[in-house]
Amino acid sequence: MSAKTDPAFPFVVNDRSLNKYAMCGLTKLEWFAGMALQGLLADGSRIDLYTNIAKASFDLAEAMIAEREKRK
Repeated sequence: MSAKTDPAFPFVVNDRSLNKYAMCGLTKLEWFAGMALQGLLADGSRIDLYTNIAKASFDLAEAMIAEREKRK
C-alpha cells in the first residue's frame, strides 16, 4: 500500500472461514479530496473552479499527501 491507497479510517474484517483479511473504507486520497472539495465549495468566490472542481480537489489531496510524506 501507498500513502494514497492507505485507508483513511482502517476497518479490518477478519473472515476466519475464508482465511482472509479485508480493509474497507475510503482511501486517504479520497478522504483528503472530499475535505478539499468541501472547502472549495464553501468559498463562493471561486466559481471559476467549478468546471474543474473534482480535479482541483484531487490535486489538493495529492499535495496534502506529498507534504505529509515529507514531514515523516
